[in-house]
Amino acid sequence: MEFSELIEKRWSPREYSGGDVDGKKLRRVFEAVRWAQSSFNEQPWRFVVARKSDGDFRSQLEGYLVEGNAFAREATVLGLALAKKTFTKNGKPNRVAVHDLGAATQILALRAFELGLNTRFMAGFDVDAAREVAPDDPSK
Repeated sequence: MEFSELIEKRWSPREYSGGDVDGKKLRRVFEAVRWAQSSFNEQPWRFVVARKSDGDFRSQLEGYLVEGNAFAREATVLGLALAKKTFTKNGKPNRVAVHDLGAATQILALRAFELGLNTRFMAGFDVDAAREVAPDDPSK
């Protein structure tokens, strides 16, 4: 598929098949994300991901969804995309961390679609509660 066609055909569904997602496919998606551009190659994005088979941890992530996004509980993979707002090398503020996260999530969405997976990014979750699973304290 040509890149422009990939962009044109990708969409964000609200219904999911409920089937499993192969771990190899997930690794391929996140390998592509690793190549997203970022300020000083900081890669300030952090992803917390759980598949349906991840039991209590998956239930914990589902618990962060707001009522209007309850449909997301049906997705095979559920995750949080987070931005670490300080540079690792010196602890100074990274004012473009959220921009870099946006670049990473766009690559994630396109690579996933290329591999036959659909994605939907939403702001409808309890941010304060979700901080308890955030790696590297992205609240900085």
